Amino acid sequence: MAKIDYWATPPLNRSQTVLFAPTLEDCIDEDHSVRLLDEVLSAMDWTKWEAHFPFRHGQPPIHPRKMAGAILYGWTVRLKSGRQLEYAARNNLDFIWLLEGLTPDHSTFCKFRATFKDELKDLFKQVVRYAMNLGMVKLNQVGFDGTAVKANSSRYRTWKAEQIERALAALDQQIEELMREADQADAQDASLLGTSSDELPEELKDLHQRRDKLRAVSDSLEELAEAKRREGSKSKAQIPKADPDSRVLLNKEGGYAANYTPLNAVDREFGLIVQTEVIQGNSESVNTLTAMDSIQDAYGRYPDEVLADTAFSTGPNLGGMEEREIDFYSPVSAVSAEQNPANREDPKQPVAETKRDDLPFRDKKKTQFDKSAFLYVEEEDTYYCPMGEPMRREKAKGAYRSGQYIRSRVYRCHACDGCPLRSKCVSPKSKCRTITRDEYEPHRQRMAAKMATDQGREKYNQRTWIAETPFAILKSIFGVRQFLTRGLENVDNEWRWACTAFNLKKIIRQTAQLRAVATKIG
Repeated sequence: MAKIDYWATPPLNRSQTVLFAPTLEDCIDEDHSVRLLDEVLSAMDWTKWEAHFPFRHGQPPIHPRKMAGAILYGWTVRLKSGRQLEYAARNNLDFIWLLEGLTPDHSTFCKFRATFKDELKDLFKQVVRYAMNLGMVKLNQVGFDGTAVKANSSRYRTWKAEQIERALAALDQQIEELMREADQADAQDASLLGTSSDELPEELKDLHQRRDKLRAVSDSLEELAEAKRREGSKSKAQIPKADPDSRVLLNKEGGYAANYTPLNAVDREFGLIVQTEVIQGNSESVNTLTAMDSIQDAYGRYPDEVLADTAFSTGPNLGGMEEREIDFYSPVSAVSAEQNPANREDPKQPVAETKRDDLPFRDKKKTQFDKSAFLYVEEEDTYYCPMGEPMRREKAKGAYRSGQYIRSRVYRCHACDGCPLRSKCVSPKSKCRTITRDEYEPHRQRMAAKMATDQGREKYNQRTWIAETPFAILKSIFGVRQFLTRGLENVDNEWRWACTAFNLKKIIRQTAQLRAVATKIG
């Protein structure tokens, strides 16, 4: 049995009056992260936030810097919900210090977080510019990527075209019956009292609002179905019921779920996120150039280099990057010119019979020659097949790819009958072989040549840790695996709060390290 006086004596007696009470400053260490966060936020401009408050009579509002600071600091310590923040504001010393004893409740936190959407976008840019002044963001090299995050909606409760048609028909019938009952009641009142009501009953008002919402979902379903038809997809269009703005997408973990797709542009220097947005669906490549323009508008310049995976190497992106003089690195499916027997000095001569099996094929089973087995001569605007036969331009056409309209030219071979390579070249359903060349083919060829170099491969290999690390941290450490809010605008706002907190945490950590080094040297 231990002695009674073995244990440490408490410095404070719960019943004793303290002459010199400890202050909040004494309770928080000098190098505590909450101090550094408050220091960074104090350097921001809060004028736009302050403009929301009328400065009239009544209870004075809490300054937006303190409210935003508590929410952002909460993200860094995985306290996201309004009730968690309310509890922390009353019980956690770091939150009490940050709020200086103010105790907003959960509804105040939730309302504040949802109100200042545009101001948060401006704060996000201010934080990045603050990091640029510290040398933590240089825009020399940026990784661009997207990820799927689950929506606050069930995968199995979705609207399909036939379902919503039945729901609208039933709702119209219900409204018609209620209208008939209301007309009968009005007629009865008029006969008895000589007056009638021009206002709709509350029940009818709710039904009209519900019908408007269903019609909006029906319109979205039609747009989604049309987009699927343009892309050649045979799957049925469906929209989640709880969050109609989300989309049912395939998950890397397996299966399908209602998802949103956040996109991030990440600076290489310290891994800060310099541009972010959330989109519907998985057409990530469509927003690439918009993201680059947003970076230029926010920080006065485009990135020198941008790294992105194969999904982003669409023709419009390749052309747009060249127009903006951005050095883009994104793999395209192409065969090395040195390894391709189709690249011969005289295109009118057939490929040597001994090399025909080395020609590129569309699949591993070698059932049909790939497009790269045909040699294009730009001066003649003509393709030559492996047998040296010309394929001249026949027509022009347009098609949608990844949500973008692409113009193309079609080249056709008229010497396929009796050709010894027909079985490996022409589809059984076709009479002759055709080649489609879109307006961005020269850009693909230049990108393929760049990615074939040692420098291109070395730079692209850095993409994974630059672009994907923030997603891993936001999901595993910040806990953003499923959104709490619903609707594209609210989800984008929620994601931006998380990304702003992510950047602040990076800045705080670097600042703390630099000061620790300075203290040792001093």
